[in-house]
Amino acid sequence: MPVISVRTSGPVEILVDGGEPPPGLRWRKHTALLVYLLLSPRFSRTRSHLLGLLWADKSESAARHSLNEALRMLRKALGDDAVRTEGDLVSLDCRSIDCDALRFDAAITGARWREAATLVAGDFLEGFDVPGAPAFEDWLSGERERRRAREVECLATTAAELLREGQVTDALRAAERAARLDPLSERAAAALMYARAVAGDAGAALEELARLERALATLGALPSAETRALGERIRRAPMPAIPKSRTAEARRTPLAGASRHLAALVDAMSASTALRRPALLVIEGDAGTGKSRLADELVVRARLAGAVASVARAIEADAVAPGGGLEALASGGLLEAKGVAGASPSSLAALASRLSAWGDRFPHLRAPAGDLGLARAFAGIVRTAADDQPLLLVVDDAHWLDPQSLVGLLGCIRDGGGPVTLLLTVDATHPRREIDECRARIGRDIAGAVVCLRPLELEAIAELTAWAMPDAEDAHRARLARRIHADSGGLPLLAVELLCAVRLGLELPETGPWPPPARTLDATRPGGLPDPVIAAIRIGYRRLGEDARAVLCTLAVLGGRASAQLIADAGSLDDERTLRALDELEWGRWLAAEPRGYGFTAAVAREVIARDMITNGQRQRILARAGRLTPP
Repeated sequence: MPVISVRTSGPVEILVDGGEPPPGLRWRKHTALLVYLLLSPRFSRTRSHLLGLLWADKSESAARHSLNEALRMLRKALGDDAVRTEGDLVSLDCRSIDCDALRFDAAITGARWREAATLVAGDFLEGFDVPGAPAFEDWLSGERERRRAREVECLATTAAELLREGQVTDALRAAERAARLDPLSERAAAALMYARAVAGDAGAALEELARLERALATLGALPSAETRALGERIRRAPMPAIPKSRTAEARRTPLAGASRHLAALVDAMSASTALRRPALLVIEGDAGTGKSRLADELVVRARLAGAVASVARAIEADAVAPGGGLEALASGGLLEAKGVAGASPSSLAALASRLSAWGDRFPHLRAPAGDLGLARAFAGIVRTAADDQPLLLVVDDAHWLDPQSLVGLLGCIRDGGGPVTLLLTVDATHPRREIDECRARIGRDIAGAVVCLRPLELEAIAELTAWAMPDAEDAHRARLARRIHADSGGLPLLAVELLCAVRLGLELPETGPWPPPARTLDATRPGGLPDPVIAAIRIGYRRLGEDARAVLCTLAVLGGRASAQLIADAGSLDDERTLRALDELEWGRWLAAEPRGYGFTAAVAREVIARDMITNGQRQRILARAGRLTPP
């Protein structure tokens, strides 16, 4: 029995044993009969039904002759046993027929969305028609509309699954295909808006909303309230903007090796929102393993889902600043929550007396807060705000938090309440008893998830290499991936630096494996890094614009964390140039921002710049302008 392949998505195509079918099978009505029987219940129809469907324009005897001829042609192409007739019933034996529509339906039934998405190539029987068969044309029109809706749903769901795992580029492709398939589909437009926003292109996301509004306006309709609300969240939420600098854009890398971790975090946060219960999320890993990047990805998704995200980043000096972490979170976005105004006056007064933004919002409560402690006040405000909308509280490098802030934050989760998700990134080399005790209860009486980031395996480095060197030959990429894996120690931070430098011409000499036993990136000074890593950091630095280099040098001298104003003053740059440079560096992941200022995402980058890129004279001038006598 020959093997038949029938493609219905896009222009129809029928192959017999991989080659062209008999000419008679390509006749329109014969093709229509084959496809119709394939998609009929139990692959069967009555003769009378088929006569009315395809040959209603002929006399009964002529119609029956045409049907018999069509069945003879099907038997000739498919095999004698493939077409059965029993009385008035005509049936197909599909064991030797591969039909994309049937495989698509099976994948959808099994919720295998990505498998189904690979089968979407265009409209059902695109460009196909059967003149003189109005009943078939009516069926074809309805089937096209029904399948188009299912294909759009499949592609949009696939995009959502891919975004859940951080596969932004593939998600964008799926969402764009959905929007092309049905320009009037809100589901497709919303999927594309979401994907573009996650990719950092809020402007393009809002352009898609405007396009949908124009398209629906021709029908006298408007996008739904839900779609408009998504547009408003994209418009108002702080999203990373794609910079003009190609250098910075190149550093937005795939989440190689971290897809399942992001999915676990997204699922736990979504469960917190759906079940209206608090959750604790912990990302543990050494420096350079991508903790901050993973936290950033979750923040973007939380804001797009309608949550308020408040973000703070701790540094070593914060450990001795009582309440500093709570104040940073209060300044990091909590004030944007609609429900904060409903908190008790004493709780609001506790923050209004400490933080100018809260004092400006609640001027009548600027008196001292009395006996109410900061931790209790913060927890009360969080619980009240969560009654109105979900909250995500993020502390990067939470192991440096002061005890008062850490106990207060963990209390927000332990004591119950609404949909509050607390995300802490921690370094295992700096354990905190308070965090360890709470994370041990996750899955018992505390909801949440713990993900542990490890150095990347060779397979993940190969994925990064393919991203960085898309035009290289496979053999060259494989060799390069092995070299990068050895020189970077599997750390994403260093792997990306090396790949970007190789793309700019760096040659990697043969060196021994890194890091040495029992050494981490945090415990390695610049002189202990492989020469290719140091060279890569230097190349990346020199690739930046003049203002961005000046900002990095200034912050490398100032150390720790510094405000934009202090950086501008110490670096002798005007405010506008400083802010543009800071945006470029934040996107390029040289720097991380939080309400209290900017700091290096990797201490090793700061140390290489401070050691190799700054003269003593520059250092003294920066410190003098900053009003300091010695570097911190």
